[in-house]
Amino acid sequence: MADPVHLSAGEKLRSGLGAFGGILLVGWISSYFVSGLGLPLMITSMGASAVLLFAASHSPLAQPWPLVGGNLLSAAVGVTVFKLAHDPVLGAALAVSLSVLLMLLTHSLHPPAGAVALIPLLGDPGIQSLGYHFVLL
Repeated sequence: MADPVHLSAGEKLRSGLGAFGGILLVGWISSYFVSGLGLPLMITSMGASAVLLFAASHSPLAQPWPLVGGNLLSAAVGVTVFKLAHDPVLGAALAVSLSVLLMLLTHSLHPPAGAVALIPLLGDPGIQSLGYHFVLL
């Protein structure tokens, strides 16, 4: 089977360690900022972002602007659609499609950010109650 990324054994080890450190740091930081809410703000899209960032770092989808901009835009779209849509299925479709469109228009395409757009719509009431604060967290 062909290796989808051509990394040396050392680079593969560094990728794994980088993903460990990155996710651990995000978990600690988010726990600090949302500790009073009792919310684990470690979202699954962060795992997908870690794969891109640490194992496919040369990909245009893993560069700083797509990573940060794509996630922030998609989170803002998700919160906005949650506030306006009354049907969660229609809202989910709108949030993801609008996020994709905005990411393409702003050159910030980051595939895991599509999942970020869904969280305000499909997350628990604690996350939904955050409103636009979710974007910052």
